[in-house]
Amino acid sequence: MSSNHLKEEKIIDLLDGNVSEEEKFEIQNHINTCPKCQGVYKFWQNTMESMTDVSPSPSLKERLDESIEKKKSHRFISFKPIILTASLAIVAFLFWGLNDIVYQSNTVQPEYEIYQNNEINEESLFTNSPHVEVQQLVSFSNTSNIDGALWVNKETQEMLLKVKGLEGLEQNDYQLWIVDQDNHAEGELLMVDTNGEAKVLYRLNDLSEYKHIKASVEPLGGSKTPTGPETFFVDFD
Repeated sequence: MSSNHLKEEKIIDLLDGNVSEEEKFEIQNHINTCPKCQGVYKFWQNTMESMTDVSPSPSLKERLDESIEKKKSHRFISFKPIILTASLAIVAFLFWGLNDIVYQSNTVQPEYEIYQNNEINEESLFTNSPHVEVQQLVSFSNTSNIDGALWVNKETQEMLLKVKGLEGLEQNDYQLWIVDQDNHAEGELLMVDTNGEAKVLYRLNDLSEYKHIKASVEPLGGSKTPTGPETFFVDFD
């Protein structure tokens, strides 16, 4: 599966819980190593979560559900001009129909950018900067091989996390949480490579609003709040 991109229908099925355990493992492994599929996965995850979070009207939610189902069922229909027209109509509906939802969601989006692994450029320039403070991460398990550090640059409002020793998970995901001064946690799936390593770069609007980063083991696809066992944390306040 690693040589080809996933179909959107498969990603939607994963988020809906409509795949077998074997398929979950294969799909999640591919997503963890494919930036393009990661982007598609995050788009549908955010879209479906937004539908839940902002509680759209019953009629709008019904129309959105129908549109998603039509998109999923498209794979069973032979390609004809009328099908292409219908698909374009669905895309247009999703774009304008979700406009109000996206607008409301933007008001609660975290005030930072996040990059992982190959998305991070000029890592050495960051870690060798004289403005950087280094904080060692702490593992929650005495038997764990997890090790790493957090480089904090208060001048540029950036943080670089490097961690290694993460065990491969088949039925769960690692999720990284940045916690603010009010103990509110914002989570992102932690993309772990085949060597059990991960790199994450945060670019924040105001570093002083946050106090530490932690990671936990969550169900596939992640959670809205931490629910699983915590694996490591690092303070930078």
